[in-house]
Amino acid sequence: MVSNQLSYCSTGSHAIAESLIKPCMKDAVTSMITEEHAKLIKCVPLSDKTISRLVKDMSNFCENELIRRLKISEHGFTIQIDETTLSILDYRFCSLL
Repeated sequence: MVSNQLSYCSTGSHAIAESLIKPCMKDAVTSMITEEHAKLIKCVPLSDKTISRLVKDMSNFCENELIRRLKISEHGFTIQIDETTLSILDYRFCSLL
């Protein structure tokens, strides 16, 4: 049922999560659990701004967690890079080197 919805939906650049993913998740939860649980899917915020903010938050968390773990590592680490690597690296990462 969900795969049929996915195959027939036309995807646009606006609110794909609200228009495609959320209805499919609701159908999946309804078929696997209950309609009562599926109603909870409506409470999940999936606007473009919310998703963008959450992706940025996760990215920042991952970066900070990596830095934290590298700083407390007992074994240390080494990295070898050249000019081509430096040209594609983010300036914030370069400042850590």
